[in-house]
Amino acid sequence: MTERAVAAPTGYAGATDRLWRRMRGPVDLVFVDPGASGELLAARARVHISVLLIGLHLLPGWPSGGNRAVLLLAIAALAYAVVVRRMATAHYTAGMGYATSIVDASCVTASLALMCLDDPMAPLQSIVRFQLYFLAILLSSLKMNWRISALAGGLCAAQYGALVASIYLSVDAMPGWPGQAGRLGTLVGAGYLGVVVVLRAQQLRDLSTRDFLTGLATRAVLDGRLAEEVSRARRHRRRFALALVDIDNFKRLNDQHGHPEGDSVLRGVADVFRSSVRESDLVARYGGEEFAVLLPEANAAEARARLEALRLMVEATPFADRDGRVAHRVTLSAGLAEYPGDGGSVAELMAAADARLYEAKRTGRNRVVMAS
Repeated sequence: MTERAVAAPTGYAGATDRLWRRMRGPVDLVFVDPGASGELLAARARVHISVLLIGLHLLPGWPSGGNRAVLLLAIAALAYAVVVRRMATAHYTAGMGYATSIVDASCVTASLALMCLDDPMAPLQSIVRFQLYFLAILLSSLKMNWRISALAGGLCAAQYGALVASIYLSVDAMPGWPGQAGRLGTLVGAGYLGVVVVLRAQQLRDLSTRDFLTGLATRAVLDGRLAEEVSRARRHRRRFALALVDIDNFKRLNDQHGHPEGDSVLRGVADVFRSSVRESDLVARYGGEEFAVLLPEANAAEARARLEALRLMVEATPFADRDGRVAHRVTLSAGLAEYPGDGGSVAELMAAADARLYEAKRTGRNRVVMAS
């Protein structure tokens, strides 16, 4: 059968697809760490917004005076955006998400405060710069962490409230205070909405990245994480191991006791996996009764020791039937591959692990097979 290349989207659909791919960054980040991909997307958006603001200030007829200081702030924000983008690409940490959200809100507040150089009441009448608070809250929502969204919303409201209070104290009056109260209310509401959106997005992500029966990661998550591990291991000259694990004689269990009993065993084995691996490891349901275990920074000997312990734990665990009675005991067979010894790509590692899983089945089951 001849393979046929799939044509790339053209026209508006193609342009939209290319823009999204450029904005979101590496595809594996989307599956592996939504915070990292969100921070990268936010970093790129900061660059574009900073360039736009600088362009607006350079337009003929744009107000001068205190706005020159705002122009300098926008240039500094562009430099900050470029640095954060590089940091997010190289190494993302959860703390970066909090820090950048604080800086985003503070930059908006600083730009409003600089307006006082021309007119102390100008920040209270600003429309364009005040709306930058909503951009700061939106950028925080991209990081897929409701705590960061809550921090951004609360910080924007608190900083603007402090700015308004300082202006009122300096002029000994409270002109237009209902409008300012309304502004504070919209900032609080925007922060709350950001939290709700993030929580809903996390719920939908869990549904799309978790196997509905076992709760383990899906094949798509495994593929993304494997691509990331190959890239990281190649860049830093490190090792990692990949194992394909299969429940022995599972088809016979299904035939004799029914699929509901088989599903119960699958869930039980998945629970043993979850309680037995490191936080940095990944266990995914590969298909049917087959699982994949990714062991970062582990050589073949270390990985085999862990898989042997996992195999013995499953063998010693009785699994209950639908009525809660102990009814089933199962064993595991596993094929183990190591990067880079068994291959330098995802496809080669998968092929090596699959071949050794077949060998484990062929030579008697209930064992772990690795390179001799």
